[in-house]
Amino acid sequence: MNRVILGIGANVGDKYVNCERVLEVISLHIGVLVSTSSVYESEAWGFDSVDNFVNRVVIVDTLLDADALLEVIWDIERLFGKTRASALLESEGYQLRREGYLLGVDAGYSSRAMDIDILYFNSEVICSELLDVPHKFIAVRDFVLIPLCEVAPDFVHPVSGVSSLEMLALLDSSVSSDDVVCDVVCAGEREM
Repeated sequence: MNRVILGIGANVGDKYVNCERVLEVISLHIGVLVSTSSVYESEAWGFDSVDNFVNRVVIVDTLLDADALLEVIWDIERLFGKTRASALLESEGYQLRREGYLLGVDAGYSSRAMDIDILYFNSEVICSELLDVPHKFIAVRDFVLIPLCEVAPDFVHPVSGVSSLEMLALLDSSVSSDDVVCDVVCAGEREM
């Protein structure tokens, strides 16, 4: 059994309803919901949008491995209407390099009806062509850290050795966000 921590967000459509409905879909297709945070509202991160996001964090026990989990997550996002730039560009003959990036084309951030990120997969560090876990921006996103602290305050980041609560305290302090980014460094580090 694998324990995963997922970040969920949405800022278009009936975002509050979608953040509830996705829990049922996760239960059906991923595994048992162990814990679910409250829903938090935040401004868009990484791009400008008039529509605020709603965010939550869930802990799920699953039999899926990380790659299978990612595929199911993409299916769930598509169910809620998310179209990945990577899927569109692949259909035009571009080769997928990694999630969100295609041979130098940055898909960037955008509004979405559903976005699900794998924040943690057990306490593993995973580096693959499509997946980096833990998620490298956990430590600089309050909309992830606040709900994460609600469901897993003492969970320790496997790279930095810092707990969720400690990361939130660092984010709220005068420490530069550059000092708390917990980027996963993989052998033979990939070029973006």
